[in-house]
Amino acid sequence: MKDLSIVILQLRDGRAKTRTTAARTLSEHSSPLARKDLLRCLNDSDDEVRYWATVALAELSDEKLTGRIAAQLDDPATQVRMVAAKVLAKRPYRGAVQNLLRSLGDPDENVA
Repeated sequence: MKDLSIVILQLRDGRAKTRTTAARTLSEHSSPLARKDLLRCLNDSDDEVRYWATVALAELSDEKLTGRIAAQLDDPATQVRMVAAKVLAKRPYRGAVQNLLRSLGDPDENVA
C-alpha cells in the first residue's frame, strides 16, 4: 500500500469502527507519518482503537515510543494491557519495570 494518507485521516473520524479499521490497517502497513495520530488514538474512548493503535505503534519499531506503549499497561481494557505486555517482553524498557510488576497482579490472568 503506497499512499496511507487517507487511512491516517480516518484515525480522526467520528466513528469508532472507522478509526479501528484505520489503526488495524496501519498495524499491517506501518507508516511513521501516522505516529502523531496513532499516539492520540492511545487515549481513544474505544478499546479496539486503543488496541490497534498500540499494535501499530509497536510495528514502527521506534524505541522512543516504548514509554508510551508501557503506559498502556494501565489501560482499563484487558486486550490493550495484554498487547502492551507482549511488546515489552520483546522490547525491554527500564521505565516499564513498575508497570510490569503491577501487571503481575492483574485480575485478568491473560495479562499477568
